[in-house]
Parts: sequence; C-alpha cells; structure tokens
Amino acid sequence: MKKHELLKYAYDNYKKDVRFITLLEKLTCRSSGVFELNEDDYNAISDVNTGQYIYEYGRWATIVPEAKPSILSGKCAIQVNNEREFKLLMEHYASKGWVPCPIQIDKNDFGTTHHIIEYSNPFLRMDESNIIATNQYTIIPFSDFATEVGITVPVFVMTSEDGVPLYEGDGYYRACDIGSKGKWQLITIGGSDPTSGKLTASHRMSFSDNERIFSTKEAAEKWCKEQNKPKSIMVSEFSQYPVEVTAKKFTIKCGNSDNHLDNLVIHSDELEEIYKAYKSLQ
Repeated sequence: MKKHELLKYAYDNYKKDVRFITLLEKLTCRSSGVFELNEDDYNAISDVNTGQYIYEYGRWATIVPEAKPSILSGKCAIQVNNEREFKLLMEHYASKGWVPCPIQIDKNDFGTTHHIIEYSNPFLRMDESNIIATNQYTIIPFSDFATEVGITVPVFVMTSEDGVPLYEGDGYYRACDIGSKGKWQLITIGGSDPTSGKLTASHRMSFSDNERIFSTKEAAEKWCKEQNKPKSIMVSEFSQYPVEVTAKKFTIKCGNSDNHLDNLVIHSDELEEIYKAYKSLQ
C-alpha cells in the first residue's frame, strides 16, 4: 500500500477510542485517533498518544469489538403476547433458578391482553399502565429479549380455524370439503398418526379453499359436524302446504299469492314433526 493509502486505512479503522491489541506487547489500548507514519520506508504506523504500533511490516493491530450494552440492564420487564412466549420465558427463568413472587403468575387469557413480567428474582406480573406512569421500568418486547438471551423462537405459520396460533413444528388437523353436497370430514391420510390424522405445521404449508386447519382433533370433528348439519328440513305432513324448517324459523310453502291460509289448521302431530326438525338444526 502507498503512504496515503496506509494513513487512510488507519484513520478510517482506528478512530478515536477504538480499542486495539498492540502488535508487540499484545496490550489492549484505546486509539487517540492521531497517527504517525515511519517516513523512512513506510513500514510502521504508531499511535501518537500511546506510541504503540497499529501497523508494522504488513500487519495491522487487532481491533477489539466494543461490547454491546445489554437491553436487560436496569429495571425492565418482558412483554409476552401469547402462551408460547410465556412458556419460553418461564423456562428461561427456571433455568436461572428464579421463582415468582407469592402471587402466582399464570397464563391467563392471552386472547385479550399480554403479560408484562418483571425481569428479576423473584418476579411478578406488572400492570403496563403503572409501568408507564411511574417510568421506572423499561418494557422489552419478547422478540428482542429472545435475541438477547439466545432463545430460539419457532416461526409463526398461521392461526387455526379454532383461533389457536400455530408455529413451525406444532401439530394440526385438516378438515376437507369432499365435494359431496358440501360434506366436511377430518382427513387422516398422510398424518404422522394414521388413526388421528395429526400433521406437523410448516411455513411451507399451503391450502385450498375447501380445507380448514384446526389445533385439535376434537375441534376439527366438532366443526365438521356443525358444517354437515342440513341448513333446512322440509316437513311434508301438509299435503297442500309443506313446511321448510331452519335453525331460526319455519316457513309454510303456500305457493303464489292466490293461495289463502284463512282456514289452515296445524295438528299437534304436525307441530311435533316441525319441532323435531327445528331441534335437529340447533
């Protein structure tokens, strides 16, 4: 490298306060940001403050990276948004031997809120409004916390039909419209357990419009049962006026406006059939 190239490299990379390990004594020093070049043959560059070489005969001093300040320093609390994050946080606390305060912390309902949990031993669940009002704690998002402490968070894949977040590696069940007048059924082919149809979630999954994904087998079967209920039942006890029954009403099919129902009589056995049809649709 030429003289100006050497100096440019020194000033670009060994700025003021950059720590480096000296070439000869292997000491850790801080750069003054001002350097001196050996004018005889350009074989060395030294720091004018310490006198230590940062360059000599083609070798550069090793730069010591500055430690990044921890986001968990001082008073802070971790924000967890769902049961999975809560479980990972509790596992981390347990690995450190931390225990909750006497007031027990549980999962509660992550569907409507998130947890703010103190990062200390013992720890407790904190109210977010109080944290903001007192300005004593820093709220750390769980994703940032996981990166800081080395927790591997599974990749979010999708939310199931029954409202459960599914992550990479989670089990799930698939229901499909088999095309027989809208009939749905749990698909067991291709699952890890042939008797249950349980599959494994992956971010590479894709589904058609006639498929639905569930977190449990029971949820899938219940949904299929509901979907497979007839939308209406025709009761034909009346030879002249059939009755269409739905989950919310029944309608007497009287034909066009020329038909009159002034003298229509509904017998008890006919009412019973209508009621049975109605109940079966609930």
